[in-house]
Amino acid sequence: MKWFLAAFLALVADAASPVGKVVSLLQSMEGEIVEEGKAEEKKITKYTNMCEKRTADLEYQIKTAKTDIEELTARISKADGKAEAATSSIQETQQSIAADEADLKAAGEVREKESAEFVQAQKELLEVTATVERAMSVLEKEESKGAAFLQVKGNGVPSLLQAFQAMMDASMIGHEDAKTLTALVQASDFQPPV
Repeated sequence: MKWFLAAFLALVADAASPVGKVVSLLQSMEGEIVEEGKAEEKKITKYTNMCEKRTADLEYQIKTAKTDIEELTARISKADGKAEAATSSIQETQQSIAADEADLKAAGEVREKESAEFVQAQKELLEVTATVERAMSVLEKEESKGAAFLQVKGNGVPSLLQAFQAMMDASMIGHEDAKTLTALVQASDFQPPV
């Protein structure tokens, strides 16, 4: 049937009639349309290839991105675990520091208290020592004069207290020294030598 159409067109084309001209124009248009069709087919093929390549690239990128997401999610989970452990460790350290600071403060308070008690005890001991030394000095002076100052009737603490009272009355020792010596003798189980 194609050959029939071609033969018919050839006959008509030979004629210079207006129908021949139309047929001739139709033939040239057919050639142009076929050429444009081939060019468009090439463009479509090129565009299809580009789309297929782009699709493959995008599928690869999606697959890679999913893998990256999984890896990053695992890293985030691991980092969250480390952060929780670090937070827990920080809290434990802060509690330990707070406990140590409280212990240090308590120890400091105990040291201050003990220091104050030591200073007070040392002061009292120095006062007692000074008082006893003064009393001994007075007794030695009196003994060198030949007086037997401690020869008061009786034995024990009451006799010694009477001796201190006599020394105070004789202005040999001061009132504070006598009070200190009296308190010392009364606080101890002092037994004077016979």
